[in-house]
Amino acid sequence: MPNGGIFEEQQLAQTHAATKVAIGIGKEFIFQVDYKYHHNE
Repeated sequence: MPNGGIFEEQQLAQTHAATKVAIGIGKEFIFQVDYKYHHNE
């Protein structure tokens, strides 16, 4: 099945992209919380 590999690769790429986005949002959130915490003292 030649299409099977292509489909799996696309799924993997989508999952990887979603993971990168999630990590980016997580870092941004932590940065904002950290910033507020340090500037409200």
